[in-house]
Amino acid sequence: MTIPATLRNYAGLGRELVVIGAGNRAEIWDAEAWETYLAEQEKAFSETDEDTIPGIF
Repeated sequence: MTIPATLRNYAGLGRELVVIGAGNRAEIWDAEAWETYLAEQEKAFSETDEDTIPGIF
């Protein structure tokens, strides 16, 4: 898949990319940006309590 330079620059895409499924669409992330985002989201999810998601804990 070719991504035009203007869109690569706008999205901050580097050489290594990650493609993820997000609901009914695909997202293309810079690999380093994705790892950072994922680490932040995992921390937030781990702080979720029983009242928010009953039965998980």
